[in-house]
Amino acid sequence: MLSITGTGALSSPASADLVFNGTYIHSRNGGSIPTANWNPGSLCNITGIVNTTLVSGLNPTSGFYDFIWNCSGQTAAINLGGKLTTIANNFTISTTNGQQLQLSTTVKPATAISIGNNFQVDGNSRLALTTTAVGVTVNVGGDLNFNATNASGSPLKTTGSYTLNVMAILP
Repeated sequence: MLSITGTGALSSPASADLVFNGTYIHSRNGGSIPTANWNPGSLCNITGIVNTTLVSGLNPTSGFYDFIWNCSGQTAAINLGGKLTTIANNFTISTTNGQQLQLSTTVKPATAISIGNNFQVDGNSRLALTTTAVGVTVNVGGDLNFNATNASGSPLKTTGSYTLNVMAILP
């Protein structure tokens, strides 16, 4: 399995040219996730965001398969602007270093986020699903596991409303 670490610019002239079957590690502050198709078993691992949001690449046509936010050096709230909309399998927030990761904002009203399997929030993470009166709907096809040690700093909303649909069926 091939692993690519994005510390500089990585681009492809067309999304059909770059296909991930392995791991992409975004270890830089800001920048873009390369335009690509994300096949089953692929992983987009964001590790280098400190205080600058990603410029683009959060909403590939095929969606992501697995997506991890693991930014132990994060020093500011990061707002993804409603651009992260489709994750076919698991979405894990490992750490935000005590800073908020905001999934939605007024940039894209009525945001819907689809997570095909599990949504996991761990470590020293803070999460806000929405920062706007417009709101957000998060659909989780599996389990929601909220194990963050900084849970008191996760308002889930700073204004507005949200809907969190968890579809897992208990045995």
